[in-house]
Amino acid sequence: MRFTKSRTVWSWLAATVCLSLLVVVQSWAASEEDMSDNVSVGRVDRDSGTIAGPVTIIEEDEIARMGAKTVVDVLRVQPGVNVRDLAGNGRLAAVDIRGGGVGTSPEKAPGVMVLVDGRPVTNPLGFATPDASINWPVIPVQNIKRIEIFRGSNSVVWGSQAYQGTINIVTKAAPEEGHRLSLGTRVGSYDSFQHFLGVSGTVEGIQYSVTGGYDTSDGYQAHNRFRTRYGALRLSGTAGDWFGWDLQAGKSEDQFDLQDTIPDNEDRLDDRPWERYESQRHYVSFIPTFVLGCGELALPMHYQQRDLDAIDFNESFQLYEYRFMPQYTALFELAGIRHNLIVGVDYYVNELEPGQGWDEPDEYRRNVGYFVHDTIALLPDELFLDLGFRRTRVHHDNTYDDDWDGWHDSYSVNSYEAGLTWVYAEGSRAFVRAARGFQDYALYEWPTITDQRFREYQVGVMHRFSDTLTGGVTLFRVEGTNEYYWDDLIPDSRRNGVELEMTYRPCEYWQVAANYMWVDARWKDDMNFTTSNTEIHGQPEHSGAVILSVFPIENLTAHLRAKVVADNEAADSDAENFTSWEGEDYVVVDGTVSYVWNDFTFYAGVNNIFGEEYSEVGEYWGGDLVGVMPMPERNFFAGVKYTKEF
Repeated sequence: MRFTKSRTVWSWLAATVCLSLLVVVQSWAASEEDMSDNVSVGRVDRDSGTIAGPVTIIEEDEIARMGAKTVVDVLRVQPGVNVRDLAGNGRLAAVDIRGGGVGTSPEKAPGVMVLVDGRPVTNPLGFATPDASINWPVIPVQNIKRIEIFRGSNSVVWGSQAYQGTINIVTKAAPEEGHRLSLGTRVGSYDSFQHFLGVSGTVEGIQYSVTGGYDTSDGYQAHNRFRTRYGALRLSGTAGDWFGWDLQAGKSEDQFDLQDTIPDNEDRLDDRPWERYESQRHYVSFIPTFVLGCGELALPMHYQQRDLDAIDFNESFQLYEYRFMPQYTALFELAGIRHNLIVGVDYYVNELEPGQGWDEPDEYRRNVGYFVHDTIALLPDELFLDLGFRRTRVHHDNTYDDDWDGWHDSYSVNSYEAGLTWVYAEGSRAFVRAARGFQDYALYEWPTITDQRFREYQVGVMHRFSDTLTGGVTLFRVEGTNEYYWDDLIPDSRRNGVELEMTYRPCEYWQVAANYMWVDARWKDDMNFTTSNTEIHGQPEHSGAVILSVFPIENLTAHLRAKVVADNEAADSDAENFTSWEGEDYVVVDGTVSYVWNDFTFYAGVNNIFGEEYSEVGEYWGGDLVGVMPMPERNFFAGVKYTKEF
């Protein structure tokens, strides 16, 4: 199937921008209501309306209206976020913010720090293996309270894996009294089944939460089978007003098939090379906190292990990660000025142990960093200054095998940020920010070891025009040094971009949200590449979404989501002349209807309503060929959720 460019995409984009401008002109009135809320993407609870950068908060009711199967379904339509799904089921999905890292495959080192209740789940593995991505299906959407997305470098407080931004997933807290039972079942096309069970509550002052689930699908194309099951336990408690603790542990097992990319002019059921994998993951996290003086000392300790077996290739590996992340947070006044100070040290180690079928030796990486970050209220509740600095030392080594010469190297890197936020009206703010982030060189991306550095600048306005309308615009620029792109290092890269977003609810019966991002990504002309084209391919130049929610009667909601992508050239550093392909331009519309009755929520929907044939992943093969990973065509789903407190 050969994709033919249509004016439909441009019509959708024009409609999005025009709709945003239209409602702005119609509702130019300041509101008395403050829509700001606390977020913790910066390692400390903070009013999102004081942050020098765009923050998106998706609450549980919005997630429920979407009928989302995984977190990926929620992220796909958020401002500034792009998703590339290798298998179309969320298991092998890469999430990027503002185009950083899109030129590389999802298996390369990530640039978005993803957290679940403060526990990092981003995979540091960086060589070509399908298990390098986050296992999104084991994060049950039924148990999510909210998702917080910060767009912009967060390397000062989170280190190398946050140079694009941070996504913090907050799960539902156990009831302070009594117990809660949650059940969910979902069925869909391609023999898809998803089941969830959760029990939480409080017993003698200790809060507990036990969750488990099963997700399976035979897939929408050849060799697309997927199975996963998971379980998790969380306990937390306090001792008086001076001590608290939080313990998390979990395990997941899955099996999945991965087919090689297929030419975009062949049938999507073509029998291409493929492989079957089995994967296991274990994690334990313990976070004790102590109230000391005017602040709080937290001592987070995290451990996770990942095992992968390539069945047909008879290959396996084990990846271990250890993190110790002590931090002290203090709220105080100095010379009459309020400060919110964070001082911390991050120490984490990655160990990779290849198993059968591998000739390479073990590999070891140690990352040690210390940081300080201060939010200064120059004018109470009105003007905020953010200043932060991090110093990091990274060491790589794979010389432990006597039969392998190996290599080892170390380097140090500094990160900083400086931002100013002016809250000029209730629910409205303007901001300017400069930051420098970095990315560890991924494991097994050798023999050359070097850090990737990124300088970011952004300025924006988030305005509440009225009780019914909010909107914002952000201009950003990201300059990279030694950015890893496929199998090359780009000494100098640059991304300029604009983000627009708005939400309009004129009455209680309907609401519309829209967002749009334009990105111009380039490397310098004097690069030693075979191409004379200076564009960094793999990043859509235009992307956006329109989300419409309709509430015709009480407890009934209809939800439509349209994802729009345009001018998305297939990724390859050596390509100069590109051909049209099915991921270049596309509009995908999903719809869900949900109804709440007592403790039950019933929902049903259609994904890809108009049967668009497209791909989120494209790899230029040369000539007129592009290798793609086709996404699902029109498919259906239905489910029911039950929640009861007792």
